[in-house]
Amino acid sequence: MPAKPDLRIVLCSPRGFCAGVVRAIDTVERALAIYGAPVYVRHEIVHNRYVVDSLKTKGAIFVEELAEIPDNTNAPVVFSAHGVPKSVPADARARNFFSLDATCPLVTKVHREAAIHFKRGREILLIGHSHHPEVVGTLGQLPVGAVTLHASQTRVRPMARVDLGGRCGCRSGTTLVVQRREAGHWTRFPASATASNGRFHTWVMTGRQGPNQFRVVLPGGPASNPVTITVT
Repeated sequence: MPAKPDLRIVLCSPRGFCAGVVRAIDTVERALAIYGAPVYVRHEIVHNRYVVDSLKTKGAIFVEELAEIPDNTNAPVVFSAHGVPKSVPADARARNFFSLDATCPLVTKVHREAAIHFKRGREILLIGHSHHPEVVGTLGQLPVGAVTLHASQTRVRPMARVDLGGRCGCRSGTTLVVQRREAGHWTRFPASATASNGRFHTWVMTGRQGPNQFRVVLPGGPASNPVTITVT
């Protein structure tokens, strides 16, 4: 077998960022220059430790969720280059935050295409890590009603198994989280479901007496309709 020739690898120098990343960094820096510190940034503006640390020294505060930001702040809130689900800007408006969208224009294009394909009734195959911010943001463009849920029984004895299933407008392999309503808030329930060909299936068991409301949620995306299971 003849020897293979040496492989020559040429590295570009200096290496830089794409236009969308440069735009996102500039958004944070201009916000700091105009409004002063602090400037809140939801998620790391880009996946670059040097850039993130540099912005921190200038007064940027990075958070993973808007819940980490004080209600009474007048500071700008920047959405990172990766994009966010529709629920995030809606939450920012509800809390009267001054938000700046630094989403990469190419990511915004993907968001719009996902919404268009879903509206046309097409199954969307989204390849990526289910909890990566770009994937979460894209799934979060699906409208309310994109996930439907039904229960096999609505009245059961304590710790009886209840099957939950339904349809969802998400890629096969996507994990859906089960939530139960407790004290007026939806909280994580120890169950999940995996989507396959637009459908999902899981089951729950509970010993809590009385009505129990359950729903499933896409990561960063819409929630299903609630179902009530009464334990007697």
